[in-house]
Amino acid sequence: MITKRSCVLARQRDRYCAPSFTCKSLLRVRFDPQAQTVQVKLFHNHYHTPFSSIRLSADAISFLIERFQSKMLPGEAYRHLQAYGLIGVSEVAQSQVYYQWKRLTTQLWNRDPDPIQSSIALLNEQTEDYRHMLFTDANLCGIAICIKASIARLQSAQELAIDAT
Repeated sequence: MITKRSCVLARQRDRYCAPSFTCKSLLRVRFDPQAQTVQVKLFHNHYHTPFSSIRLSADAISFLIERFQSKMLPGEAYRHLQAYGLIGVSEVAQSQVYYQWKRLTTQLWNRDPDPIQSSIALLNEQTEDYRHMLFTDANLCGIAICIKASIARLQSAQELAIDAT
């Protein structure tokens, strides 16, 4: 029998996932520090359907590459992919489309493996007048950016949202 991992609808993902089985399996891991070995055993009470891959097909990936090259965002590309009707696309999740978009567009915005240095490099490429400030505290590092022209346009704003991700 196949079961959902969570009965709470809000906690279920928007994608097809590998099913969970009520096979009462047991994974036993034993570590022997003297021999420096690890013993792993998997026990099943009964057999069940083997795993089936839910990877994107080559057709779906090439479809997405075409959309991303035309500057389409992941949400819109996902809707186009669903509407296009490729075989096996009904199980494609938005997260898979976002992953492909991120993988294919990384070279456009990632200038350094360190996110702070990458942000500074991108800022240095901009022509708009801005200021930035780095701050660190213990093992936390952050960057604050003030884009003067954008702030000047917001002088009459009633509300301002700040993102801290």
